[in-house]
Amino acid sequence: TAIDAPAAAGSNTLVLPADNGSANEFLQTNGSGTLDWAAAGNASWTDKAEVSLSGANTASFTGLPSNIKLALLTWRDMRHTNNLNASSDYGVRLGHSSTTWLTSGYDDSQMIHYQSTSSGGSGASTNTMRINYGWTTNGDVSNGHMLLFPSSTQERWYWETFSKKEGNNRFSGGYGFINMGGGNTLTGIQVHTLDFANNFDDGAVNLHFLTA
Repeated sequence: TAIDAPAAAGSNTLVLPADNGSANEFLQTNGSGTLDWAAAGNASWTDKAEVSLSGANTASFTGLPSNIKLALLTWRDMRHTNNLNASSDYGVRLGHSSTTWLTSGYDDSQMIHYQSTSSGGSGASTNTMRINYGWTTNGDVSNGHMLLFPSSTQERWYWETFSKKEGNNRFSGGYGFINMGGGNTLTGIQVHTLDFANNFDDGAVNLHFLTA
């Protein structure tokens, strides 16, 4: 049994393990020349099935695993006909192991960019992660994404969001965080119309996440 090494390695001894290891294991060094088999990382990427928004005021992803390290929420062709006011916005709520949906405690900040000038920094919410529809007219279509990632203990979740309107150069962005509380882990993500009184006319939403 031998391992070929370049001449530049000089005199160097590596002690191989006594067996062939198990499937998908890799050789790991202790830094002193001894090699052993170790289990590879179990990171995995999941794409959930797309959920239609048409005719509903919510779209929910529940039963999520407790070891999510990164989540990407995406939406396309999102539209609902409503007056040109704050209730045209959307929201995203999180659920955790002690409650279905968190309805308070969101530390949220938004920026709206309208045409070619920055036109606002308001619209923040504490009862949801707000997605600014962007001062649109009735029936405008929104496409965008939200990136969510936890602290090391997964008790605090951070997010960044970007939304773009079709047919013009309006877009909005936001960021924030929420504290889940002691020992609670993420179990669900829900997209909703801000006032729950109006339904989406069209669109779809999807969730993708990394576990490890």
